[in-house]
Amino acid sequence: MPGPDTHAPSLPEWDLSDLYPGAQSPALGADLDRAERSARDFATRCAGKLAALDGAALAGAIAEYERLQEVLGRVMSYAQLQHATALNDPEVGRFSQSMRECVTDISTVLL
Repeated sequence: MPGPDTHAPSLPEWDLSDLYPGAQSPALGADLDRAERSARDFATRCAGKLAALDGAALAGAIAEYERLQEVLGRVMSYAQLQHATALNDPEVGRFSQSMRECVTDISTVLL
């Protein structure tokens, strides 16, 4: 009976630098800060007012919302992929959870 295979295939490794250079990246922090300010500004300008906007203003609001969601999606993609590559690393798990909480807080402003 042969022994266990000690040459199991390695897991994929992703180059996440196209998203952010690292978890402590100033670019990541800047994106979160900008997204939070943008979400608050958007909510102040648009909350309860979307039905009254003309077509061009509504299209502008939708485009702004989509840009904001794109940034939040990039943050979450980065955090989730980091976590997927290091499931047993508690620091990476904390980072992923922290990003999830930040993105949820920002998204809640938009509800």
